Amino acid sequence: MRELKECCRTCPGCTALEDESFTGDPDCEYAKRYLLLERLNNFVMVPGHGPDIENMSNEDLELYVKMLERLASKAEQIRMEG
Repeated sequence: MRELKECCRTCPGCTALEDESFTGDPDCEYAKRYLLLERLNNFVMVPGHGPDIENMSNEDLELYVKMLERLASKAEQIRMEG
């Protein structure tokens, strides 16, 4: 039997398996946080120089991830032009 990912062990309705894509309830707060943290994995921060994401609400975390994605997109656009 496959193991559920760590965030989903506390959420009985979630079906995010380690080797499959997420298929859980999009309204599940655990699932939302899991997906936000997955998106955040695309960015590297110097330890101690970023926000404390463990204590951020899902809403704040979503704003932070969107900001990083916009900055990365803009940086890529500038790199391609220059």
